[in-house]
Amino acid sequence: MNDHAAAGLVGVIRQLATAPSLRKTMEIVTEAVRSLLYADGATFVLRDGDLCNYADERAISPLWKGRSFPMSACISGWCMIHGESVPIPDIYEDTRIPHEAYRPTFVRSLAMAPVRRSGQSFAAIGAYWSEIRVIEPHELDLLQTLADASGLAISVAQLTPLAEARLAAETAEARYRAVFDQAAVGVARVSPDGRFLEVNERFCQITGFGGEELLQRTVGDITHVEDLSGGLGQASALIAGKIQTYSTAKRYLRKAGGFVWVNLTASLVRSPLGEPRYFIWIIQDITEQKAAEALEKAQAEHLKLLVNELNHRVKNTLATVQSFAAQTLRGSVDPEDALSRLEGRLLGLSATHNLLTERHWEGATLADVAERSTHPFAMDAPRRVQLSGPQVWVRPEVAVALSLAFHELATNATKYGALSVIKGGVDLGWSWNPEATQLEVVWREYGGPTVAPPVRKGFGSRLLERSLPRELGGPTTLHYQPDGLICRIRMAKTIAQDVKV
Repeated sequence: MNDHAAAGLVGVIRQLATAPSLRKTMEIVTEAVRSLLYADGATFVLRDGDLCNYADERAISPLWKGRSFPMSACISGWCMIHGESVPIPDIYEDTRIPHEAYRPTFVRSLAMAPVRRSGQSFAAIGAYWSEIRVIEPHELDLLQTLADASGLAISVAQLTPLAEARLAAETAEARYRAVFDQAAVGVARVSPDGRFLEVNERFCQITGFGGEELLQRTVGDITHVEDLSGGLGQASALIAGKIQTYSTAKRYLRKAGGFVWVNLTASLVRSPLGEPRYFIWIIQDITEQKAAEALEKAQAEHLKLLVNELNHRVKNTLATVQSFAAQTLRGSVDPEDALSRLEGRLLGLSATHNLLTERHWEGATLADVAERSTHPFAMDAPRRVQLSGPQVWVRPEVAVALSLAFHELATNATKYGALSVIKGGVDLGWSWNPEATQLEVVWREYGGPTVAPPVRKGFGSRLLERSLPRELGGPTTLHYQPDGLICRIRMAKTIAQDVKV
């Protein structure tokens, strides 16, 4: 050992004597290997069960820091298993070297020395060169001396965090295995970059994918796009150590189509050095629960709409009744006659409301509206009011407006028109023109007294000629023919387009 190496080694040992942590020890040793052995790279490898964890490195280009390999596949593993330092002048001439792993790197020669404690190797340090070279015995001795100094420097206090971390990792693995074998929940092991590493049978049942299919996919492949960003953020928080675990409800795309809702609990398993190794996912299918919640919400919204609609209809009904009362009593000189007419109009309105209630206020057929409105006026001879027309379904507000019109026409016919005599009758028909999307209703009286235009227009006439057109958007015309009244009611296109045929 030359003076430069000896002086440098003394300085390194002094630094190691005061190194406060395993991490600092690794930094000191890898720097010393490069400096004292003129190496192009140096690494510090920790034994992690059956794995070699490349915990720290200093090199002219990246090697394997943060990665783990089986002990049997690494020269560092061979070194720790046999407890011997080893020089390898040409890595491609040594069968213990995994050549494919080294091809992307600059390494052509290397030397490895075990770090022992109580006679057992728990780590190794390596020196790498970019050219083929003979590693001299004094160089190998210097590397082993650095390894021995590292073993002495790593005190029990420094090893305790590593031992505790290893115990925590082993405990997490044991818990994972225990849950993995349960059939009640879906369990998966997911890499930090989102690849599925392992899934149990229940996880496959919930997502609808086979185990081999999932192992070829990532989390993003089966996560609904709206739910992906939140999960990535929480995964990043786990890796950063900001949270220990997280639980959330997520949607996954099933292979057969549609979604499956799950309760997801995710936790992170770390290596003894604190590096993220994999996530543990536990999922439970809550699709039925979500469907029930959605149904309950929809029912609540529907109930709210019904209450609002009921409130609206009550206000409209009260306004109609108020108008009935005002128009009926206006100018009336006979209170009993006014009361009778008001009761008749209210009964007619009530009959239409009953009809709409039976149809859940979705509407009614025009035939039903006409029949309910005219039935009280033709009870003694039903054939006196003949109904004809196609099957037409009208909205609730249209049904109410038409029923009021039919009631007034029937009342007038009973008092003064065709229904006031035994031989008289009414043809109430309607036609639908699909091309013009127009509905026309015709009330035609026959066989009654001779008809003449009224001297004074009452409530019925004002309802038909003024109020009804505003409701239906089309004109209503009254023709006082000598042989009988004819009333034509037309709906505007915008109203007629809402009619079901």
